[in-house]
Amino acid sequence: RIAPYVRFGLAASLPWMKDLLSSFLRVLVAISKAGFFLAGSVVIFAWIAAMIFDDVSSVDRYGEPINQGFESFGNALYTSFATMTTSIIPDIMIPSYVYSRSFAFMWLPFLMLATVIFQNVVLAVVYNEYQTTTTERVKAALQRRKQSLRAAFEFIKDQQHIVSFQAFVQVADTLKSFKPISANDNFLRLVYGALDQNGDGTLTDEEFCTLCDVLATEFKVTRRNSWLLDRFGEDGELVGRLRRAMDNGTEGPDFGYEQRFPGSLFDTFMNIVLAINGVWILFQS
Repeated sequence: RIAPYVRFGLAASLPWMKDLLSSFLRVLVAISKAGFFLAGSVVIFAWIAAMIFDDVSSVDRYGEPINQGFESFGNALYTSFATMTTSIIPDIMIPSYVYSRSFAFMWLPFLMLATVIFQNVVLAVVYNEYQTTTTERVKAALQRRKQSLRAAFEFIKDQQHIVSFQAFVQVADTLKSFKPISANDNFLRLVYGALDQNGDGTLTDEEFCTLCDVLATEFKVTRRNSWLLDRFGEDGELVGRLRRAMDNGTEGPDFGYEQRFPGSLFDTFMNIVLAINGVWILFQS
């Protein structure tokens, strides 16, 4: 008999299960306030509906009893809860609404409060609690990572409380066996020199932490020049013609693509092609 409790206790001792139970309890506490108003709306509406329909024996034009689902307070409570949580809203209100349009004054306030307002408030509370929990976990993880980087710096620093490039390369080579690092030796030298603010060839604790953050990022180097430019060179005739076709001849400094391309020969040609394509699509339609 105690086996289920023992299994639950063993499962609850797992770290991920502890996090799940903690999140569930936090969400339960967070939605208790909004859930109280939601449950109150359901109970009050069920009581009002039961008081109105409990002794009504009329039927609508299709022969359906208009008090269907509201014969007693228990049935009214179940019907109200089902109306709020499922998609039976049209079905449950049709008999009374077909019998008399005045029942809309009873249904609309309930639908507005329970379905539109309070139910969405509960969902918003759950999302907000999830966002808060995720933010706290990320902050805790970043704090643990910062402490780990501080400990690593204390381990590999020399007597001047600095880290040389050779020592850091050894650390990076060691880390590559545990996690692939996209940075090669040339990239390490480039980043190391960029972060070395005083240019003495060493890193302080803050610079070391920043460099570790850079290495944790996966880099993909994009070619600066196209194959055409590399093949024919900067001064090639073909490259020169393409540049003239894509330049609008604006006087003044070259601020890049946004200033030099609009209005150029190639831009005009592309606009004409798009216009012809648009006219052709319109003609086919």
